[in-house]
Amino acid sequence: IGAVTLTVLPFIQRLSLKAPAPITSVGAWQLTDEAGQSFTSADLKGKVWIASFFFARCPSICPKLMAEKAMLLPHLEDLGDDEGESPVVLVSITVDPENDRPDVLAAYAAKLQAPKGRWKFLTGDREHIKELAVKGFLLGMGDRESVGGDVYDIVHSGKLALVDQNGDVRGYW
Repeated sequence: IGAVTLTVLPFIQRLSLKAPAPITSVGAWQLTDEAGQSFTSADLKGKVWIASFFFARCPSICPKLMAEKAMLLPHLEDLGDDEGESPVVLVSITVDPENDRPDVLAAYAAKLQAPKGRWKFLTGDREHIKELAVKGFLLGMGDRESVGGDVYDIVHSGKLALVDQNGDVRGYW
């Protein structure tokens, strides 16, 4: 009886497992990637993506968040197709577009050894990014605040957002 139960149980569990309901829909957006090219929500259509907000000179949560995000990469490698195209993309959106221009983002990506095409670093208009963070992802984003000298902080979420193939947020971590 035990052997039969252990054989049948996984099949029964798969039938009852369902994805969580969407939390929010991110909507359509257009930003600029680390190569200076336009990058839009349409470029991620059909892909699962893991999004976060950061900035390159962040003195608080960003270094740890990016290190944790980098640790996801080895677990995503075997999900690619024969051409190396991954169905899962890491997306990092700056909350400091005045400083984090494409060249700064490219240097930051190189420092993290971020694989091209699997990890996108995006910048754009500050108000557009704030609207995307607050209304699209339902995450907070504040203004630039000095913490002494040329060191400053920008209040932003330290969460990762899992976004499905349709641009719907399915969970936060």
